[in-house]
Amino acid sequence: MSDTPDTEDEDAERIAAEEASREDAPKGLLRTPSGRWKTPSGRVKTASGRWIRKAIAAPAEPKPGEGLDLQDRIDWYLNEPASVPGRIAEVVIGLLILAVVAINVVTSYQEVPAGLRTFLTGLETTITIVFLIEYLVRWWAKHFSVRYLFT
Repeated sequence: MSDTPDTEDEDAERIAAEEASREDAPKGLLRTPSGRWKTPSGRVKTASGRWIRKAIAAPAEPKPGEGLDLQDRIDWYLNEPASVPGRIAEVVIGLLILAVVAINVVTSYQEVPAGLRTFLTGLETTITIVFLIEYLVRWWAKHFSVRYLFT
């Protein structure tokens, strides 16, 4: 019979401590199992009060046939900034964007010869088709996710 009050007292103390920790919680922070605070992005407050970012290992580059199907492998290569194909794709797309801007600037002048204007318009159309194909490949690699269309 004497065990019941002690258990109830311990439960009441535990509940009070949990409520106090919720009230003391800084806005937007989460408590780790070790009792430290962390941000949703993974920054952790150390015992000395400094905020550090926990190191997250970069995913290893998948090897062909390592459990990824073709769509997932292409998605990884196009969207992973640590992969060489991903960096190359981003640089090429960036250069094509700059080319389209330059073409629009040049063709905006009245003095541009008709032959050059026709060539630049055809080049712009070709680059636009490359952009369309790149977008469709990325959408295909995302398994035709409707959500990807609006990102």
